[in-house]
Amino acid sequence: MKDKDGKYWWEKGEIHWEELKGIIQKKSDTTLNPILQEKMEKERKLLQVIQERKNEIMSLHEKGKRVRDDGVYRYYHHSAKVYFGMQEYTEELVTFFKSLISWDEKLQLNDNFMQIIGAGTGKAFKREFNFRWEEETRTIVEAFFHAFHILEMMIEYGFDKTEPSAGIEAGWATVLYLYHLR
Repeated sequence: MKDKDGKYWWEKGEIHWEELKGIIQKKSDTTLNPILQEKMEKERKLLQVIQERKNEIMSLHEKGKRVRDDGVYRYYHHSAKVYFGMQEYTEELVTFFKSLISWDEKLQLNDNFMQIIGAGTGKAFKREFNFRWEEETRTIVEAFFHAFHILEMMIEYGFDKTEPSAGIEAGWATVLYLYHLR
């Protein structure tokens, strides 16, 4: 559907919830509608939980900034301490992300995300790792940054949203992908 200026929603880069509801209602005979509706309801519930837990999220974010600063320094300094703070914090975030969806047993965290997390956590330092430092530690840093980025996107997009997104906001879409809602 073109707007009054003759443009499609994707040409403008956005579509609003009310427009999408109208499209869904007009195309109620398609098989995607129940699936899309279910995802939107789950997104609405996720938004509610994020907003209810703002203080906890902000506390995790403040802690994460300290872990980030120290961990990146430790990575470049080739300090074994990179093994401690970043992995522990990343695991804490994964536990937190799972707790946000405890209301739905079917929702799981994204497989790609969990693969990155698995490669970057649960590691113990060994002296021989000094000879292959990047190979051994970059996965720790990578896992941290993926998890921390998602937490930041929850803050940037999830604190003020009132309705599910119909358009694509890359930051919020990342959060939705984490929970298989996109």
